[in-house]
Amino acid sequence: MDAGSTQEASVYLGVALGHWIQSGAIFSAIAAALLTTKSSEKSSRHRATIDLILNQQNDEKLNNAKKAITRIRSQNNHSFATYASPKNEDETEELNHILAILNHHEFASLAIREKAIDDAVYKRAFYSQIIKDWESFEGLITELRRQKQRPTLFQEFETLRNRWKNKPLKADKVH
Repeated sequence: MDAGSTQEASVYLGVALGHWIQSGAIFSAIAAALLTTKSSEKSSRHRATIDLILNQQNDEKLNNAKKAITRIRSQNNHSFATYASPKNEDETEELNHILAILNHHEFASLAIREKAIDDAVYKRAFYSQIIKDWESFEGLITELRRQKQRPTLFQEFETLRNRWKNKPLKADKVH
């Protein structure tokens, strides 16, 4: 092989073969970095979701609110909307429990929307609770929005519920 044919063989599309190899190596490194970053972000979201779930289980105020809501559901046949205008101290305390639950759902919904926690993991853990609580509290939320003239009150919770309701949790296939 003479020098001219060696030079021609190391050129592809008018660019030296070494440049193509170097560019390919750089592209591969960038692709690997992006994949690693995506994997790391997903892992971080999973960890944050698990941390939130564990913190919820140890949150005394939230657990007391859940117990109160369970008690209210079992004792009362009237709508939660009646709590928008509490008539006595007991109803005010019950409203505070309801608001603790609603504020928690709003925070978690916002965290999901902003991708701070993992939607799929949280959905698997709390799908039924989110749907049930929205159905229970929708009348109250509507009335609070009207009274306070704040149409965005608990909108993140509503958005999450609507999205999940439109794409329900699917049962795992049992083999």
